[in-house]
Amino acid sequence: MGARTDGGTDVTASETDGTSGGAAGASGNGSRRLTRLLFIPVVVYSFIQAGVNIVSRLEDDRRYGGDLGWQFSALYELSSLAAWLILLRVIWWATGTLRPPRFTWPVALALHAAMTLPVSLAHVAMMFAVRYAVLALWGLSYEPGPLGEAFLYEFRKDAATYVLVALALSMIRWVVARHEAAEAGPPRLPSSPTLTLNDGAVQMLVPTEEIDLLEAAGNYVEVHWGKRRILHRATLASMQDRLTDAGFVRIHRSLIVRRAAIRQVETLQSGDFLITLADGTEKRGSRRYRSALS
Repeated sequence: MGARTDGGTDVTASETDGTSGGAAGASGNGSRRLTRLLFIPVVVYSFIQAGVNIVSRLEDDRRYGGDLGWQFSALYELSSLAAWLILLRVIWWATGTLRPPRFTWPVALALHAAMTLPVSLAHVAMMFAVRYAVLALWGLSYEPGPLGEAFLYEFRKDAATYVLVALALSMIRWVVARHEAAEAGPPRLPSSPTLTLNDGAVQMLVPTEEIDLLEAAGNYVEVHWGKRRILHRATLASMQDRLTDAGFVRIHRSLIVRRAAIRQVETLQSGDFLITLADGTEKRGSRRYRSALS
């Protein structure tokens, strides 16, 4: 973006495309590996919880005089687990899409609450399908009871499971984002700002780090760009306003220099001073502006 000066000068911070990686660059593979690694504890915990539920189901059944075998208990729990593992991708998508800043927090939470319904329907449908298929192979039938009641029973549990899974996946996303930020390092500053100068009918974009000196020349400013001298129609005061943040200082009512180009400062008996630039150019500064070099 260019900042317009009184004299028609634009100071532009030009940006260049980088190869720092990111999700699609060199660090993208590392992020994907980290994501997969962080999914492992989630899956392991799910299997452990399923195993605990299998044992608990058997104990509860025996306590009340039932004869449910471990095969049936395992089928009920593992069919549910298989459905949830398939739905992980759906919830992963939801945690990455239905969130701020794309949506406000109230809207995002409402959308996730709405997501529990289709997710639960999918979970129940897949779970029941697996049970029907496996029991059919065993020569048995599966009777879940009235579907409406069965769904409401499962939905209460599914809604809570959705919240827990969504929180876990959101945490994974947060950890991966922190990893990507660390891999990328501190934000890169844009490349050296450029000064848009008009020398007659020619417009030039001059990097400010290549400008050593600017001198007032009547209604113009003479810009020292290496060995070139560009006459740009502007006031020295307007140029100073735009270049102060770029490391330039005023040393005389008719002179502005780039601080980094100064190699030597010699104080004269009068209180004025003499500066020597990197290219050997010497310019006299006024004691009135001496504090600018402090």
